[in-house]
Amino acid sequence: MGLGGWFKGMLARVFGPSQSSTAGLPSIIGEKADDGFNYPIIFVPGPPNHNASRNRSVNDAALPFTPEEYKKLRDNIESRSDINPYVKQEMFREVIKSNPKWVPNVNNQPKEALKPSSSAIRSLRITPDNKIKIQFATGSKEYTYTGGNTVREAAQSVLDLINSNSIGQALNRKTAGSWAQRHYDAGAAG
Repeated sequence: MGLGGWFKGMLARVFGPSQSSTAGLPSIIGEKADDGFNYPIIFVPGPPNHNASRNRSVNDAALPFTPEEYKKLRDNIESRSDINPYVKQEMFREVIKSNPKWVPNVNNQPKEALKPSSSAIRSLRITPDNKIKIQFATGSKEYTYTGGNTVREAAQSVLDLINSNSIGQALNRKTAGSWAQRHYDAGAAG
């Protein structure tokens, strides 16, 4: 085995096997999540639980990288002339993996457990067109809410909702200034 093969073997033992040149990471990211993005909800049947399980110490895990943040990290590593290209790829993979933010079209749910809990809703997700879909506990229909022009804006809207003291109360459109009143998409079918 040559020095290159030995070196790759050592890196594989330290970082795990490389899946591709960038371990499945795109060179650039877009402003939407083509396959959507799910935020797991802890559904607690019964009386309101006031979002008691929410882990607010990991707010960054609710948000995606912006294209600019992602490019800056990639460029910082690529600009290092003292590092082997293979090592650069592995470094980039590890930097992205260790950052709590998610990568659109790579991750399909947060990297860390956000633990929003609700007795009012069962599911919460961002669609490819940056809308927010919510399924209430009392039915199977999903309701559509505006998210924003970018996946980052939609994720920030979701973060605002899951950080509320009560997700169910925040989704009451009759309450002045509520999250639902600000984000309800009257033009959507659901």
